[in-house]
Amino acid sequence: VDDRALKLSDAMRRLNRQDRTLKWIHLSDSKKPAAKIDRLAERLVALPNVVSGVNLDLNQLTDETGAKLAHYVEASNTVQRLYLYLNRFGEDTYL
Repeated sequence: VDDRALKLSDAMRRLNRQDRTLKWIHLSDSKKPAAKIDRLAERLVALPNVVSGVNLDLNQLTDETGAKLAHYVEASNTVQRLYLYLNRFGEDTYL
């Protein structure tokens, strides 16, 4: 089993199963609607210790998703890398 999820549907399915072989969610430049990535962020908050890395670069995410990702980082004991380059986060996300 691959240790990376390259599709949102695969990431959600494997998160929901709490698949311990899943190490990375790589959805850089996925062009998915923000609402779908937002649901992924909610699952990460609910299951914070499944993956060790998430790449969501270049997705035009907003502070709504950014706040959920901040809660994910706070709750997780396993996340080591979170890539969020070139999104639309404002000061609220960074604070």
